[in-house]
Amino acid sequence: MAKNFFEYVIPVMVLVFGMAAVGCDNGSTGKESDTWSNVTDLNQLNGTWRTSYRETMTVRQYFGEEFYSEMQTLLGNMNVTFNVELVVNINMQAKTVGLSGVTTIIFSGGNINTAWSAIKSMFLSDGNTFNDSNRSITWTWQDPTEVFTDAEINQMINGGLEINRTGTKIRVPENFWVYDTPVLVLTKS
Repeated sequence: MAKNFFEYVIPVMVLVFGMAAVGCDNGSTGKESDTWSNVTDLNQLNGTWRTSYRETMTVRQYFGEEFYSEMQTLLGNMNVTFNVELVVNINMQAKTVGLSGVTTIIFSGGNINTAWSAIKSMFLSDGNTFNDSNRSITWTWQDPTEVFTDAEINQMINGGLEINRTGTKIRVPENFWVYDTPVLVLTKS
């Protein structure tokens, strides 16, 4: 079943990272200012695009209130930090997009020394690596390539995507994918 590119990217992030995309680069380096214009032809998006971001939240925010109330004694006031490296491969001639990346989750504070074994057991899976010294879990992932219809492609053009004047960055507006998501900037590689 083909999905709109933007209906595909965020749900994948939600499933893989347990959250919506947050804390991303807004495209400004502070040294220079990019000039942005609307994407008018999705061929402008052909290529491989990368972004990275970091988000820290409390374990209560990560697991949810109901789970946390049951686990409060074990977890305490722990923090969870996500480091995400995302790669998006777009081929508009074939009308496809593929996602891959590396995700690291770091647990800190609270009762991490007591809870680490239990947390590790929740993330046991092929390909996950655990770092006991910094209480982190890392995995590399790749999702299947999706194919899009012309109607879905037209919807993407009209959604407010922007590209910088050199064609090296694309910017997705705030709340474009789902409510409460920040501006996301991907750099061509």
